[in-house]
Amino acid sequence: MKFLGHKVRELREGNRWTQMEMAQKLWDTGKFKGKTRQRIHQIESGQHASARTISALCEVFSVPPETFFDNRF
Repeated sequence: MKFLGHKVRELREGNRWTQMEMAQKLWDTGKFKGKTRQRIHQIESGQHASARTISALCEVFSVPPETFFDNRF
């Protein structure tokens, strides 16, 4: 399965959050390290996102983990 960083960006922009606002929200979950705009950019670019980061994303956006993955074979 491929991580879909663009889905993170779509959700963030849909909530009208800056990358720094989203970083703070993720940080507040206690599951996210790297509270920087650069880290959010890496996630949105589809670079590796840890299980803890994905868990924090699910919490912040109230979506299931499969939201962030391409399940096509």
